[in-house]
Order: sequence, then C-alpha cells, then structure tokens
Amino acid sequence: MKVLLASDGSAPAEAARRLVERIGDGAQVEVTVVSVLPPPPIPAPMLNSVSESPSKEARKRAEEIATNAAASLWRAGFKADPLVAEGSPGAEIVRLIEAGAFDLAVLGAGTKTWLGSMLLGSVSTHVLHSSPSSTLIVHDFLPSEERLRVLVGTDGSIE
Repeated sequence: MKVLLASDGSAPAEAARRLVERIGDGAQVEVTVVSVLPPPPIPAPMLNSVSESPSKEARKRAEEIATNAAASLWRAGFKADPLVAEGSPGAEIVRLIEAGAFDLAVLGAGTKTWLGSMLLGSVSTHVLHSSPSSTLIVHDFLPSEERLRVLVGTDGSIE
C-alpha cells in the first residue's frame, strides 16, 4: 500500500504520523512524507509581477520536517521517503496523490478554533473533497501511550 503523509510539522501532522506508525504494517506500507512550501504572497503593488520562490530558510525547514517524519517512520519499520513540493498545499497534495497513484492520503486537521473542532482546515477539506484516493484526517488528540481503538464504518457494499 502506498501512503502519502502530508506534514507541516504541526501537532496534528505529528499525530497523523504517529497514527500511521501505530496502525500500519511496515512490511506492507510504503510512505512518502511531503512538506509543501506554499507560494510567497504577492505584494499588492506587484500583482502583475512574478513572485519569488520560497526562501532558503523556508525550504530548509520543509526539508527538515519531511526528513524527520520519514526517519521516524523508518525507525518504526516502514519504507519512508521525504519529499518537498511547492505550490498551493491542498492542490499540490492532490496532484501528488494523482501522480504517484497513492492508495491513502493522511494529514492532520490544522484548525485550532472552537469552530475548527467542528470543521476541518482549508487544506484538509480540499484534499478530502478532491482526492481520487481514500483520505484520513487526524486531529491532535491521539494519545501516544493508550490502547488505540479504531471504528470502521461500512454499508456492506463491495466498493
């Protein structure tokens, strides 16, 4: 099974990585960890100009996030590779899912507001509604030491 794990280094993204480690079988799951560099904002007077690429510091941070998450998965017995991409995060994640024929996309829900507990962030919402594969959205509440319980819903159909 091919899994795309999107990470921005946030607590929900780390919870998503821990969930993959806890419920996945390292012998059967191949993970690509992607950290997406969003395009820099275009200053209002410069709307017609081409924006610069992300800073070296931002790229280095994205590389560290992807590499650290992949290393953790590797230590847990998974084949895991880091990847840094550039673009609108939701659209870029969906593009990677399509291009890499991933079976599952896993990402953290990035909302922190009271309304956010009822809704998902814009990136996770975009991926959930646009992904051609299954999508798992993880909130930042996954206990690391407790027994993990998973509820799987089904209607009995084959597909």
